Amino acid sequence: MTVDRRSLLGAGAGLGALVAAAQVASAGPRADKAAKLDKVKPGGKGELAKARASDATAPVSHPKLQPNSPADQSGALQAAIDHAASSGLALYLPGGRFRTGTMTLRTNSKLVGEHGLTVIEFTGDGGFLTASHAADVLLQDIGFDGALHGDAADEDAALLHFSDCSGVVISRVTIGRSAANGLTLERCSGRVEDCTVTAVAMTGIRSVDAAGLEILHNHVADCANNGIQVWRSVAGEDGTIVSGNRIERILSKAGGSGENGNGINVFRAGSVLVANNRISDCAYTAVRGNAASNIQIIANSCARLGEVALYAEFSFEGAVIANNVIDGAATGISVTNF
Repeated sequence: MTVDRRSLLGAGAGLGALVAAAQVASAGPRADKAAKLDKVKPGGKGELAKARASDATAPVSHPKLQPNSPADQSGALQAAIDHAASSGLALYLPGGRFRTGTMTLRTNSKLVGEHGLTVIEFTGDGGFLTASHAADVLLQDIGFDGALHGDAADEDAALLHFSDCSGVVISRVTIGRSAANGLTLERCSGRVEDCTVTAVAMTGIRSVDAAGLEILHNHVADCANNGIQVWRSVAGEDGTIVSGNRIERILSKAGGSGENGNGINVFRAGSVLVANNRISDCAYTAVRGNAASNIQIIANSCARLGEVALYAEFSFEGAVIANNVIDGAATGISVTNF
């Protein structure tokens, strides 16, 4: 028999078909299910992952948890949060508005909604969403509406309040109408990214004693006192990265001599990087470092500021201020009181 190129290719194709058929047969029902999931929506791997996530989280939804219900759903939502966390699953919340009182997150709590459609509205007093000593918490694609309920019990009070939590990820979340701070993180590590924080009575995003935190690509606007705070209870290395944020329209309603009215306020926190932010229309300063050793203020765009645009002051060692653009301020850059 003469073996030429055409017959060899034909034999290879036949062998490939036999191997594919054998793989499908051995995979059984799982392969068939994956094929069906892939056809839920066109769009490739991303849509397949979304379909699988929705399928996985559906069983943990509480039967009484209904969007757009006028009733308070605190009990149903808390039960769903707890059950999902203990089961190692994300809790999926469909589009709509859920009215609740105070909610508590625990280790492995993961709440995922529909971006721009899922809203949780606060109906009670005190804190809204809290977590303490929890690890690997995720909030994604959910709006949190404080509806101006609650009060500023202390300077750390917030609509969303995390303390002693590791691996926190808050992504594509909207926080608004808070009677205190928008988001407070005490002794936490993780990321706050691509979020929108507006209309808050104190500070938009507040970090105290961070343990490895990144604040990236957020929009913070219309805050009464400060846009983003990175503070420590005593002076020491902090290392928080604040980059790529858009901060605008920050007031100084609590008054003072500069502790309020700032786009980004770094206090006692060492080795903080503040870079590539757009900061405008602040009552006082775009970036104010106070007792913040080794602060880097690099490549920020700053406009329409009521006092010093960039400030490094009071009891610090080391500061790098470079490649910033300032357009409109009472004074440009001040480095003083070492």
